[in-house]
Amino acid sequence: MTNLPPNQIPRHTVKTAAQRFGLDGSQIRRLCVSLEVGEKIGRDWLLSDADFERIARRPQRNRNYRKGK
Repeated sequence: MTNLPPNQIPRHTVKTAAQRFGLDGSQIRRLCVSLEVGEKIGRDWLLSDADFERIARRPQRNRNYRKGK
């Protein structure tokens, strides 16, 4: 945690998070809700550096998994 006042904590938009993680904006917004990160202000979500770290540590799905193999 930083020692910065709340109004000086670096904030990022869903758009910058989507670019960083290679995801769509709607996927980032779903992650904000499911991981309980970010702050919704009006219709927009703002994410801190700590929120970025939490998103980066999220469990990944194994897309190569096939039933019966």
